[in-house]
Amino acid sequence: MSKKSLLLAALFVGATQTANASDGTISFTGNILDNTCTVTIGSGASADATVTLPDISLQALGTGNTGGAIGFVMNLSSCTGTTKNSVAAFFEDGPNVDYSTGRLVNTATTDASNVELELFDMNSDKVIKVGDLASQIADNHFATYAASPGTATLRYGVRYHAPGVTVTKGAVTSSVTYSLMYK
Repeated sequence: MSKKSLLLAALFVGATQTANASDGTISFTGNILDNTCTVTIGSGASADATVTLPDISLQALGTGNTGGAIGFVMNLSSCTGTTKNSVAAFFEDGPNVDYSTGRLVNTATTDASNVELELFDMNSDKVIKVGDLASQIADNHFATYAASPGTATLRYGVRYHAPGVTVTKGAVTSSVTYSLMYK
């Protein structure tokens, strides 16, 4: 091996080591509880559902506005647990979430453009920032359930949101994954 090859190899090893230097450590904490509830959405018999928003006109959804709000109910039953008895839905991060706004992006193939879906808590009308645990704990209504019968009702809503540019017509579709959180 020539001196030039050895020098290049040494520089490459040094650059690799520098690129792998750490700047800090992130620790994660959480709890697994014995709490559990059975969820049904609306009058259905499933924890999965489709919520149909009303059709609205372009004029009704002007730039920066919201419209077409509709509520949905999560019925909880058979709630158990010995540590905490207040519950709310936690709407999780996922591929359909605009991380900068916490709203749901439109995934329809013949889609309207420049429109998102905004979730909100029907008890307070506060916007739910999807994927943001701290804001959801602070802003979402937590329903309290008694040990017997172990039921609660969670009321949420969804509406169209025009984020500041002109909306074009078309279909709007999205979805979000949720889990229950307790406090």
